[in-house]
Amino acid sequence: MIRRIPETELLRGAAAAIVAAERARLPDLSACTVLVPNLHAAPALARALGHAAGLPTLLLPTLTTLPQLARQAVLAQRGVPDSVRQNLLYGALRARKWFDATLLWPLTGELLRLFDELTLNQVALPGSYDNFVRQLAQAYAASAGESLQFEARLVHELWHALHRDLGARLDPASAYVLQLGQLAQTAAAPLYGVGLTDLAPVEVAFLARYGERQPVMLFTADTLTEDDRSAGGAILKAAWKNPGPEDRASKIPSSLFERARHLRAVVPISPLAGKLRLFGAQSLEEEARAAATQVRLWLAEGKRDIAIVAQDRLAARRVRALLERGHVLVKDETGWTFSTTAASALIMRWLDLVADDFYYQDLLDFLKSPLVLSQIERETRRDAVSALELLIREHNVVSRLAHYLDVARANVQPACVALLEALDTARAGWQTRRALPLAAWLKLLTDTLDQLGMRAPLARDLAGRQMLDMLARAGRARWLTR
Repeated sequence: MIRRIPETELLRGAAAAIVAAERARLPDLSACTVLVPNLHAAPALARALGHAAGLPTLLLPTLTTLPQLARQAVLAQRGVPDSVRQNLLYGALRARKWFDATLLWPLTGELLRLFDELTLNQVALPGSYDNFVRQLAQAYAASAGESLQFEARLVHELWHALHRDLGARLDPASAYVLQLGQLAQTAAAPLYGVGLTDLAPVEVAFLARYGERQPVMLFTADTLTEDDRSAGGAILKAAWKNPGPEDRASKIPSSLFERARHLRAVVPISPLAGKLRLFGAQSLEEEARAAATQVRLWLAEGKRDIAIVAQDRLAARRVRALLERGHVLVKDETGWTFSTTAASALIMRWLDLVADDFYYQDLLDFLKSPLVLSQIERETRRDAVSALELLIREHNVVSRLAHYLDVARANVQPACVALLEALDTARAGWQTRRALPLAAWLKLLTDTLDQLGMRAPLARDLAGRQMLDMLARAGRARWLTR
């Protein structure tokens, strides 16, 4: 059963309906499960349930996401983490030599996402490559040219190669499908869903099968219609909704520019006038400072419920840093990736130094980090780096650690020599030309962090600590030793 509730009343309306349906259980709703889009929505829904129940105490239902609920099902078949699939698929791509080596990791990620979508949409590729090409040509209403044939071969061959390598082991998407099936067969309590959108076919099928055994009720936001111009619904629809067959039949243009012109003829006065302002920032820093300033202005006006929607995590992190520097606490619900942290930047810089034979600009940037060679007193390290920079510029040395050492020794700079010898010691293990298992490379990396005095300062940093934990877990994984 699907019940639509106005978007602004979704949580309160859903909570009231759940309490009404389960009134006989009050004050104990722990037997029920409520699915939410993400766990950030759980606290607000919990408060709405408590308000709707109107009781001094309330045992909440299980508030979880669909993937987390699926993990409760225990499968007999052994699963593999995504890192295993990534390693296997990367190896298959590298063996075929179809692409430049620098493209293999990004392409591996894209293919894995495609394979997961195929699984979640219950699409199985035919065993015959020719049949697959014909299916694609028919689906795209195009001839089977060289481009289509190559893409078909890429997907078809690697899909089957990956499944052969996995054997009886389950990839995460396949395990998810089986877990949902098992949960549907053992349904024993009512199931509610609040604000679930973009469900995959297997998830829709799960809810239908679950509903055959226990009550299932979904609460979705009632979308704005074109007539709801006071809330800007027409503008949002014109901007984001892809024209469907009914729109094409009514001659609504497809391009964004033409849709805007069409909307202006229908709605001459914008409902967003006075509600939306644009700021043309010239840089990330200017963008972040403008956002932080606007938040502080709103706070000064007495506003308290303020949301910031950032297009990328780097901008979000900079805005958060500026606000927290001004003692404005931010609840970051976007998270961040290691690629935007100083910890990962230092590790990547070290790998670049080893690969490029210590190019001087990268070398100086690396040594200027307070996280590097922290075992050396800070003032001594800073003076040594400054002296090394002068030597490099004076003697026009641009690369090779041995050259830097020769110059430092010839000019009697013992502090510089100590820095460079520490780098040389850490670099020694990276000069091997033997093929090593991934676990060996990870151990070499963690040993390097110890040799360069980076482990202790990384452990004091939130992102650095998480990276160290991730490296430790990966190093203990048995499959990496093969």
